Amino acid sequence: MSRTSNADANWFSISANTFQYFAGTDHPEPADGPPSPLSFTPENPQEWDSCLKISNGTHDLWWGQREPVLIAQGRENALDINSMSHSITIAAVFGWGAAPGCRGDNVITIKGGSNDIRLSGYIRSTGNEADVTLDAWSDQSSELVSGVNLSGLVREDGRPITIILGRFGSKVDSYPARYKVLFWKSLGYKCYWPAKWVAVKLGLMGGKK
Repeated sequence: MSRTSNADANWFSISANTFQYFAGTDHPEPADGPPSPLSFTPENPQEWDSCLKISNGTHDLWWGQREPVLIAQGRENALDINSMSHSITIAAVFGWGAAPGCRGDNVITIKGGSNDIRLSGYIRSTGNEADVTLDAWSDQSSELVSGVNLSGLVREDGRPITIILGRFGSKVDSYPARYKVLFWKSLGYKCYWPAKWVAVKLGLMGGKK
């Protein structure tokens, strides 16, 4: 698919199992691996679209079993998983360091045919759209997300985790103990996705690098 928006600027990116700081900027920096300890907490997190981006078939990440994973809230996401990434298990504090009321578009986004995703831990920040959004638009893949287990997630403030199911056929295999699917927002996403797909196919959108 053609890009329909400018490239995201992400503080730390894992693309096809290749590690990089500052992806999507004019000064990316390669990395030999993830930071140690596993802390994705830039000084000014809301200057970044996502503090941790996982994409392009990245697979076999098993984080949080031996040490805590800390992911700050970016202006769009704390964690963005896209483009056929799979076999991802992360136990973390999502929105680490967030001041009360800190928000992004979402806390966690999973899209682009990513599958076998298991997330657990605490959500501290809040999404303006939802805490977790599945199957938002992806320029890289039109496949549905599958095999998503959110059963180990809780909000630190005790409120239900809000979830958007972005396409017809979207589903979560295992929900958190307390959650709320946002019906009207989910319906809006479900209507938007095919409309955008048609616009892209007709050449009305796309072409940006």
